[in-house]
Amino acid sequence: MQEDDRAVPRPDAPHHDLTTGYTLVERDRENARLSALLTFDRYSPIRVAVIEGAAGHGKSVLAAGLARQAEARGFRVLTADGAHRERALPFGIVSQLLPGDSGPPGAALGAAITATLADREPDARDVDRALWYVTHTWCAHLVRASASTPILLIVDDAHHADRESLTILVHLLRRSRAARIAMLFTVCADAAPADPAALDEVRRRQDGDVLRLAPLTDHGVATVVGHQLGPIAGLRLAPTWHQVTGGSPLLVHALIDDQQINGRSADDSQACGPGPDNPRTGERAAPAGGEHFRLAVLTTLDRIGGLTTPLARSVAVLGRSATPRLLDQLTGLGQPGVVRALRALHTAGILTARGLFRHPAAQDAVLASTDAAERRRLNSRAAVLLNAEGCSATVVAQHLLDADSELEPWAVPVLENAAREACNDGDPTLAAAFLRLALRAADGPQRDSLTAELAALDWWQSPRDSVRHLSFLVNAARVGRLSAAEATTAAQFLLWHGRFDEATTLLADLVGQDEHPDTSTRIEIRFMDLWLRSLYPEVARQLVHRSPRWVDERARGLPAIFHPRLEAATQLARVLSGRPDPALPLRAEQIIRRTAQTGSPPETISAASVAALALLYAGHAEGARRWFENLLRNDSVQSSPTWGAKLLALRAEAAMRLGQADTAGRLARGALSAFTVADWGVGIGLPLGVLVRATTVLGRHDEASELLDHPIPANMFQTGFGLHYLEARGRHRIAIGLHRAALDDFRLCGDLMRSWGTDVPTMVPWRDHAAEALLGLGEPAHARRLLAENVPPTGRRATSTRDTGTTAGAAASDAAASRHPAGRRRRDTELGPGTGRGHAGAGASSRVLTSVDRMASLSEAEQKVAARAARGQTNREIAAGLFITVSTVEQHLTRTYRKLRVAGRKDLAHLFTTARMPIG
Repeated sequence: MQEDDRAVPRPDAPHHDLTTGYTLVERDRENARLSALLTFDRYSPIRVAVIEGAAGHGKSVLAAGLARQAEARGFRVLTADGAHRERALPFGIVSQLLPGDSGPPGAALGAAITATLADREPDARDVDRALWYVTHTWCAHLVRASASTPILLIVDDAHHADRESLTILVHLLRRSRAARIAMLFTVCADAAPADPAALDEVRRRQDGDVLRLAPLTDHGVATVVGHQLGPIAGLRLAPTWHQVTGGSPLLVHALIDDQQINGRSADDSQACGPGPDNPRTGERAAPAGGEHFRLAVLTTLDRIGGLTTPLARSVAVLGRSATPRLLDQLTGLGQPGVVRALRALHTAGILTARGLFRHPAAQDAVLASTDAAERRRLNSRAAVLLNAEGCSATVVAQHLLDADSELEPWAVPVLENAAREACNDGDPTLAAAFLRLALRAADGPQRDSLTAELAALDWWQSPRDSVRHLSFLVNAARVGRLSAAEATTAAQFLLWHGRFDEATTLLADLVGQDEHPDTSTRIEIRFMDLWLRSLYPEVARQLVHRSPRWVDERARGLPAIFHPRLEAATQLARVLSGRPDPALPLRAEQIIRRTAQTGSPPETISAASVAALALLYAGHAEGARRWFENLLRNDSVQSSPTWGAKLLALRAEAAMRLGQADTAGRLARGALSAFTVADWGVGIGLPLGVLVRATTVLGRHDEASELLDHPIPANMFQTGFGLHYLEARGRHRIAIGLHRAALDDFRLCGDLMRSWGTDVPTMVPWRDHAAEALLGLGEPAHARRLLAENVPPTGRRATSTRDTGTTAGAAASDAAASRHPAGRRRRDTELGPGTGRGHAGAGASSRVLTSVDRMASLSEAEQKVAARAARGQTNREIAAGLFITVSTVEQHLTRTYRKLRVAGRKDLAHLFTTARMPIG
């Protein structure tokens, strides 16, 4: 008698098995049918039952429950467990079923079995003779014993039973129809038994019952989880837990055990897994699979046995690339064996219907249980197969990386392509790992190119890491083994680390290698020329002297093509030469957006940051701030500590120019803490300068002094980064009263900017700062002359020290101020509230000069009284401080208000601020 009992939701109450710790649900009808085995009467003719189901579906739990019930009714219960490793052992199951008190018959049976098995490879005739003897003797003994005590035989995992034992058990069924002997077999669905015919005969018997266990439904999972973790958790977690376990009771209970060990409460949201729910799809995260889940997965594989374990390992290695055909090629199991094993793993809740692991922890468990040598072999073979299938380079390269074995020639270009894909996907660490593996098998020009790419990726993570490649790249470039892009990239690394002579030599060699360079080479040379003139002007001058060809190449035209980095560098160079593009904000946005659509992450970030820097130096601090913030949110930037730190520093500079000293200090400190001095190279001048300026504005002068003690590269002052440092140091010196030292800093800054042809106040307003230092030294006339100086005329740029002298004040101060209002606004915004107010067309310099003139009309006594009044002191406080009468204070203030044309103390304080004169 057979019944196919499919899973339907049933309102049966959960039963907690104290022996196994299981909560049994949706198994009431199976329990009722098994109970019929224990009733020997004409109304219950069932003598044998077979429980079929996937591994982990509760067959053993049901069998154990029946055993306890039988013992309670006075049955003698004899049990045996099949095991895949023992299925070839003759009489293995029967030897477990020998009663302990069977007397002489039992001893004789044991002796016969022992004698048969003494030989590791017994003769077939010996086995047959032992089989005949054991069958008749053992069956007769059990039939006689059942007359006094009913017997229940339970064979768990009977699909692993040896052929001889199955033969004996089937014979016993034929002999024991009138005896009080019941049998229960548990069989794993889709498993390949040692003797299929014997088990088929058991299933077909008229006095037998076949119970097919279905996986738990959603309702069943909710009931089990709710019984252990609480009803709310059961309802909330059931859909996700059912999905990742396939309804396997073993796996569900393993997840529960892991949650309880982790100490999570019944309704803890983390019971869903280590991560948050998906906010876009609303799906819950997979539950965390711990040690219990890992063991449950491996137990399931062991219970199924056969081909499932090697197949599961192959699926774990192939991942989403697994197909029945590839699995057949990887395992050699044959298509029928692969299909059967996949079906068994699916019904057991390990794999989905598509052959993928339901839970990543299951895949990890299988991989961890696989011998390291076997994993390497599987990955190596998988790489070959997937490459032949035309899979993506990244997938193939990952298997090569995991195989960690000797590479064949075809693997090197695959790894190189995979590195580019990983870099485009924002994973430079993986890309570098691919390149390092490829270098093990590369030689000649291929090795040069790979080293250049690896140096770029190492720089992406840490500029210091790229140093180890530079000597190799310099030598390769010297003999022409690097492309123009590779050579210029290496030159940028050398410049960043302050190795200016080597960079100059490398670039001079590059331009001299080919009299007729192709377009790509000319673009790289032109980009480097603009880049050097903007940020490394001293190196640019040295290169002009060393390589006449560099000057010739600068003058040559280029095809009308859009090259994002070149366009961005052109805009930056125009800004620093005093000839900014009137449409710069629009062009910068076009560069950034077009590059984001078409370029690789390094090219996108490089071009976008240069374009945003051009905006910043042109006085568009707010626009630059927005772009720097957008770049910092870029996935590729977030995967690159180098670019993250550089953009933080630039964002800090923008904040400082917007008068946000607190924000600027915080960002600059974050940029500095991301790297060591060796990582920052000559670029440290920017974040360090911003932080010094911010702490100075905030009045933390001791902290600023400590920051200025920070070690810096000596050749930093040959770069644009050094200008920011000089500006910051000068501002700090003014704040602590060292006006002469501050003036020296600002004059050095001006000398460098004039000699480099970058004397634009929107970069560093050194004249304004120097004028303030002069006022502090009591030299207002000198300050006026300095502010009235002309900057180089728009449209011209000097290319040498000889051409870059300043023109003394031939123009009025208003004209000088209006020429660069953005630079004045930058200084006014950064250095104090109120200094940016007033008529924008007049310019800040005009206001400073006017204020200085009016202050110069005051006597020394009037200046002292006015300064204290500007600080907010009362007339009586001023009199006491200066040792004069209150009446004298009032007279001085009256004359001061008249001369300065102000209404009172509030206007007086504003005038002192505008004139940059110390108050008090």
